Amino acid sequence: MELLSSLMIIALIGAVIASVSAALSNAQSHSDTLTEIIQSGRSGTMQLGAKLRKAKLITAASTNEMALWGNDANNDKQINVDEIMLIQYVPNKQIVERWQITFPDTLPPILRKILNKPQQLSNLTSIDNVRKLLSRPIYLRYLSKKTLITDVLDFRILANPTPPMTRLVLMRLTVGKDKQKITITNAVRLRADMTSSIIMENGQYSLQSNQSPTAGSGSNNNDDNDDDSPNPPFRRPPRRPWLPPIRPF
Repeated sequence: MELLSSLMIIALIGAVIASVSAALSNAQSHSDTLTEIIQSGRSGTMQLGAKLRKAKLITAASTNEMALWGNDANNDKQINVDEIMLIQYVPNKQIVERWQITFPDTLPPILRKILNKPQQLSNLTSIDNVRKLLSRPIYLRYLSKKTLITDVLDFRILANPTPPMTRLVLMRLTVGKDKQKITITNAVRLRADMTSSIIMENGQYSLQSNQSPTAGSGSNNNDDNDDDSPNPPFRRPPRRPWLPPIRPF
């Protein structure tokens, strides 16, 4: 009888230990998953921050999307198609992804020049316009969609001042799974060195660098301007914008 009681007690203790071990293992698994998600979120946020810091301009932004002139690869001071990036949150996939046109090195130079047309800034100040541009049939085969961050529950952007004069971007990212989540915030100050070249023409933004030199300019050094050349009036570039206090999300 005592032996049977001892065996029952040992079996009961074993069952309890097994149950506790399973619970601890399950909790550890959830903890490891959340840690991986957090690390992925932080890594993606850092990558996105690096792209923003190098950007020439933020041309458009909404609460969870933004379009940027990523770099001036050919140094022509114009916004070419393959220099435009669209960063957007895709709720049904729970990802933040980047759209960009990438032409292969094997593309003939003449065809590249035809496809890679400079774009007017005034046509890029709307997220919808940028999305339509990158989604045009002639670009679909060259459109690269790269996932930057996964397991995203929410993604918010605040651009200050409003594009295209933006110099500071605040990001709030919520990542998680199975009711476990964490919010990551980041503030990025942009180089945005082309903001000083932005002018307002007929109620629309444009780049002063896009204007072609006036005919005959620099042909003489006198101050007499009695000729009838159609020189446009000089436009002083706007001052670097003052950054007002940032309101929280």
